[in-house]
Order: sequence, then structure tokens, then C-alpha cells
Amino acid sequence: MKQRTTFGSVVAAALGVAWGVVALAPLYFLVLGSLRSESSYLTANPWLPAGSVTLENYSVAMTGVGVAFRNSIIVTVAVCALVIILAVPAAFAIVRGRGAGLRAVYWLLLAGLAIPVEGVIVAIFVLVVRLHLYDSLAGIILPTTAFNLAISVLILVAFLRDIPKSLFEAMDLEGAGRLRVLRSLVYPMARPPLLGLGLFVTLGSWNSLLLPLVTTTSQSESVLPVALLRLQGSDTANYPAILASVVVSALPIMILYIIGRRQLIGGLTLGMGGFGR
Repeated sequence: MKQRTTFGSVVAAALGVAWGVVALAPLYFLVLGSLRSESSYLTANPWLPAGSVTLENYSVAMTGVGVAFRNSIIVTVAVCALVIILAVPAAFAIVRGRGAGLRAVYWLLLAGLAIPVEGVIVAIFVLVVRLHLYDSLAGIILPTTAFNLAISVLILVAFLRDIPKSLFEAMDLEGAGRLRVLRSLVYPMARPPLLGLGLFVTLGSWNSLLLPLVTTTSQSESVLPVALLRLQGSDTANYPAILASVVVSALPIMILYIIGRRQLIGGLTLGMGGFGR
């Protein structure tokens, strides 16, 4: 039994090391390539450190995607704020409200999860154009918020159903209105799933490519994924600068994920068992 346990531990450790190598190798290649000059990138071994290290590529990257970096921050913050502001009252209404209409809204949101953005991208484009939001940050923010709102409401509904009814009844006995219940009870208790949802929405909004690509054309309204896509020219490309741009775009979200990964996993799993109720 001891030999089996030792063998299993060795196999598990070997698989863990192999997974770590596979996961970190692209990151190593990305950072190493971003620190090279164009000539050394094309001639030197891509997996070995080059003789000279340069930060010039990061200066070029910020010049090329600086506006897009700012736009991505604006879009991500706006989408995250709108989702949190709208999802909590909507989930509260579904959980505490009465009537068949609210139940129908809940199942409609649940069915909406089966529709990918690719399936309705043409309809979104037409809607954005008719609302005169084409080639604007609002044309990115509103559809992105709509697609994140459904899953956010469903997760919060599942969580709020697990809050003891006695707490709501106590607030009712005190004569608290709906706004006070939201402010004093729902928002404080929903902080863990809200943190997880905030990180989830931030990751999705920051990395979104299809919606911004379809709803914008000018460089002044581009976000980071679109700007990175347009960095490569038709004839030539400065690959070290492109890699530096990818590092710049990925660094904030990687830091945010490392800091908040526990809140992300914990918040999204809280109350998930309530979906079927």
C-alpha cells in the first residue's frame, strides 16, 4: 500500500510539473520575445535568452495601443458597474416578487444562456446602427452588459434564495421599504458573489473581441483586443512590439486574477444549486 501511495504521488507530481510547463511555456516565450530587438528575434533561438535586452518594444506598444488601453478600462469599468447595479435589483425582484411574469422572466434568462453572441451578432449590429451607437464606446458597453446580465442575475437569484426568509420578514416588521432592504440586507450579504461576478465580468469584458470588432471601426474607439489584431500590417510586422503589446494588455488582468481568484471561484459557486428551483 505504501509503494502504491508513493508511486501515485510521483505520478501526480510529474503530471503537475508537466501541466506547469505547458501552462508557463507560452508566457515565457511571450515575455522573452518582447524583450528582444527585431533582428535578434528573427535570428536567435526563441527559447533561450538573447545577448541584449531592450524595453523599447514596450514604448512602441504603449504608443500603438495606449488609446485602446484607455478605452478597454472605460468599457470594463462601465460594464462591471452596470451589471452590478442592474443585476441585484433584478434578482431581488425575481426572488421576493410575486406573479407568473417574474417566473417567466427567470426562465427566459435561463434559456438565453443557450444563445451565443455569435448567433445574434448580425441583430446586434443592426440594433447598434439604428440606435446611432455605431463606432462608439456605448455601442460596445450596452451589448456587453446585456450578455453579462443574464448569467449575473441567475447566479444572484440562486444565492438570494439561500438567504433565510426570517431576515426578510424581520425587515418587513420594521417597516423597511424595498430600497432599504436592498441597501441594508441584500447588498451586504451578496458581497461574496458580487466580488466573483465582478471579476468574471471584468475578465470577459477586457478580453472581448467579437462585439468591439463588429461595432467599431476607428482607432480612437478601439479596445485592446481589436488594437492588437490590427497591429500586424499586410506586408511586415514588428513581432517583438506585438508581443510587448500582448504583455501590456494581459498584465492587468493577470494581476487581478491572481489577487482575486479565490473570490472568483467562491463567488460563482455560491448558491449554484439554486438554479433548478
